[in-house]
Parts: sequence; structure tokens; C-alpha cells
Amino acid sequence: MKTLWDRVQEAMKAEGINMAELARRAQLRPNTLTNWKSGKTQSPRKNDIASVSSALGVRPEWLLLGITPMRLERVAETTTGYRAEANLSPAKRIILRALEADLSRMTDEQAEAWFVSYQKTLDKQN
Repeated sequence: MKTLWDRVQEAMKAEGINMAELARRAQLRPNTLTNWKSGKTQSPRKNDIASVSSALGVRPEWLLLGITPMRLERVAETTTGYRAEANLSPAKRIILRALEADLSRMTDEQAEAWFVSYQKTLDKQN
């Protein structure tokens, strides 16, 4: 039976990233992942599971428990939880992935400022 770490490794391989890059994308301390790998952490925090699953583009249920499928198209965090983006066009999925990458590098304040600016642009167009 696969462990949490086995699934993390499988998803990292699919994404073509290493543990340091995963920690960066998920905004976790590298020793958090090291503790998962060693088995020292038996019950990871929900926020950590959500961050890692989002960074890897996998369903949190799959990551934590192995409940398939691994992915539902691209999974994104929303204010109501997780949703499959099956209704987005390929172009919109690419844009969303780029936006997710940019947001993961921003502070909360930067993200909020970006969103306010974005909303003002939309208001001007309408």
C-alpha cells in the first residue's frame, strides 16, 4: 500500500520537480516535507496537505488517502473548497496555471493589491 510520501513522490515526478521546488511552491519549510518523507509526521496539517496538493495539481483526497482519481483536470483552490476546471478552455487553463504560479510567489498584500487593480480594470471595461 502506498504511503503519503509515495504519492508525493509520484506527483513530483509527474510535475518534474524536486522536494526543494515543491517546498517553495507550497510555501512550506523544507523540513516539513522531510518529516513527511521520514514518517515523523503521521498526521499532516490540513493546510499543508492543501498547499502541497495545489502545488502538485492533485486532489487532496488522493494525496492524503490515495482516493482516486489523482487529478480532476487541474484542481484549484476556491473560496468554497476545490473544484474541477473541466469547463475551462485550454487557453484559460494555461492562463490559470500562470496566475497560480504568480500568486504563489506573492505576499497576501501583493495579491490583494493585484486583485484590486484587476477589479478596477474590469470596472473600466464595463
